[in-house]
Amino acid sequence: MNVSIYSTSSAHRRKFKGFLTACEV
Repeated sequence: MNVSIYSTSSAHRRKFKGFLTACEV
């Protein structure tokens, strides 16, 4: 379960990072 949560968190973080990058540009 922990692995699943970590994986999801990582995906969200990457998505959020991409969103911030898009906003910056």
